[in-house]
Amino acid sequence: MFELGVGDGAFAVEATRAFPSYLASDIAPWAARHVRSLTGVDSILASALHIPLRSASVDAVVALDVLEHVDDAWAAVEEASRVLAPGGFLVISVPNTTGLGARVKRPRGQNWFGDRDRTHTSLLDPNEWRAAIANSRLEVLRIGSDFLWDTPYPPRFLRPFQPAPLRGLQVLVASRFGMLSWKWGENLILVAVKPNVPSPRRR
Repeated sequence: MFELGVGDGAFAVEATRAFPSYLASDIAPWAARHVRSLTGVDSILASALHIPLRSASVDAVVALDVLEHVDDAWAAVEEASRVLAPGGFLVISVPNTTGLGARVKRPRGQNWFGDRDRTHTSLLDPNEWRAAIANSRLEVLRIGSDFLWDTPYPPRFLRPFQPAPLRGLQVLVASRFGMLSWKWGENLILVAVKPNVPSPRRR
């Protein structure tokens, strides 16, 4: 299993327990050092556009909160597909531009979380992500979202009273259903598979 972009290492800690063959990369040296301190795993210093792994060499690629930071997200998905073995899975999580938070906050000028970070250079909508995945000869198995954690939502409701119940509800919903419909949550989650028989290239 290969994690593209280790970030704060939260996923790496769990993944190294479950996957003895866990590999990871990040473009930031500090992130690689941090994950090594947590897990003992040396992360590869590399861009999502140039992964230094052999083609068809890993059975899963996980990119959580990563691809929105890549200028050419289509090329990044293509590169992830390249290193995936036939039958392997791609799992991505990116800001959900059509989720409830974006739909409520953007028209009101409430500074939705996806717009707050200037390094979010690839804020694609779900159909664009589907197209990028199809172009990379992968098939979407499931599309969904997490929950509403970018508080506040009702602008007249006191900010301190929103996070606790919403985060608690997120844990409850996630444990029961795994993912919500993609029309609701803050992050879009897609699971795709690389077919054993290559599909025609599309763009």
